[in-house]
Amino acid sequence: MKTIQSVLLLVLLTGLTFGQTARETIGTIENESGFGIRAAGMGNAYTGLADDYSAIYFNPAGLAQIEFGNISASLYHNSFENGIDYFTTNTKDDRTFTKLQSLGLAYSFPVVRGSFVIAMGYQKVNNLDFFADFGGYATKSNGFRFEGETQNVFDRDIQQNYSLYNEGSIDNWSFAAAVDLSRNFSAGITLNFIGGDKTYNLDYRQDDINGNWNTPPDDFTAYAYNQNIITDYTGFNAKIGGLFHISDKLKLGTTITFPYSVTVDEEYSYSDYFLYDDDFESDTEQNGTFDYIINIPFQFGAGLAFTTNLFTVSSSIDYRDWSQLEFEVPDNRSLNDDYSDLLDENKIIRQDYRPVLSYAFGGELNVPNTGLHLRAGYRYLPDPEKNISTDYDKKFYSFGLGYSVDKRTTLNFSYTLGDWKQDFEYVYSADKAYESINSQVMQFGLNYNF
Repeated sequence: MKTIQSVLLLVLLTGLTFGQTARETIGTIENESGFGIRAAGMGNAYTGLADDYSAIYFNPAGLAQIEFGNISASLYHNSFENGIDYFTTNTKDDRTFTKLQSLGLAYSFPVVRGSFVIAMGYQKVNNLDFFADFGGYATKSNGFRFEGETQNVFDRDIQQNYSLYNEGSIDNWSFAAAVDLSRNFSAGITLNFIGGDKTYNLDYRQDDINGNWNTPPDDFTAYAYNQNIITDYTGFNAKIGGLFHISDKLKLGTTITFPYSVTVDEEYSYSDYFLYDDDFESDTEQNGTFDYIINIPFQFGAGLAFTTNLFTVSSSIDYRDWSQLEFEVPDNRSLNDDYSDLLDENKIIRQDYRPVLSYAFGGELNVPNTGLHLRAGYRYLPDPEKNISTDYDKKFYSFGLGYSVDKRTTLNFSYTLGDWKQDFEYVYSADKAYESINSQVMQFGLNYNF
């Protein structure tokens, strides 16, 4: 009988293995940080400034301001801390990640009048690194049941432990061009070939530490579940930008990112394991693939920048209506239960999500006769879910330093501290896990003009 129960459990678990919820997908996209160390040091308030290679991301029209050829490269180091409250237990842990952030080239063509610049390169625009390590004693039901059973079994008064690890990024291979259309106006376009991958691992275990489940056939000691998902992202998008030189010192930048689609391919595997009081063991495992499409709506941006020889101040805003995000089934796929669940998420998106206006402010001080550039900034990303506390909004505080070694070479450093809260119901969780996240990102790199 125990062997049959385990097989039935395998059938039940197939619906828990793959596909993203609305919250997971929006979280993957909306926390896009872009790249560029000077921009990061100024809180990403760069739409109206955008006068180096990172304009390829923030506002391609800004590339027209580059007077020489430019090579840009950067690394980032992320120190990530997650504190989690689950029932009466608080758990804290931290991890670090170090990766290549960007590598690109911009080239200014000699023209009789104005400017014509092209740029190309590789950059990570959104880091998907995340972890959660927590546990607690669950006094409420976690919904654990065998298919065909009329009552819960081994579902409460248990010790639960979770270990989740997520590593990956959304990457862009980008090509851009900008041109001066008049003395006071530049236009540009960026074409992004989107790639990226993510590796997700979940280890879950529940134990009858107080001997509450010791009467046959419910004589359980422990249950463990492992899930692995390898995800690949592919897509293409386009951004256009304009830069208005209102005066010698004041500029206005505008951008439009057109709607685009990202194809998601998942390769998953999972296994589970039972241990009974009489030392009887039972385990199952399965693997497979799943794919779907995410349709991402328009994004509109604008920014102002005021520049003098001594200092620069800038601001930017971005608008996107998250209620228009949509999951789509690829062609030639049958609408099985997995796709039905995925399409049901579209209803949740329409009902529970909203348009969001994010904003950023930043500044830079040029220290005379030193080659030093001191930077600071602030960025605010409201949570796109309706009727949620502002504690869930993401706030980023940035500081940066640039040093001009000579007229051609500048070394750059930025430090960004981010903090926010989130709650999540993981597989078999008996309650929400309340998470307080602290992210510290350092970036190092150089710009070389030739």
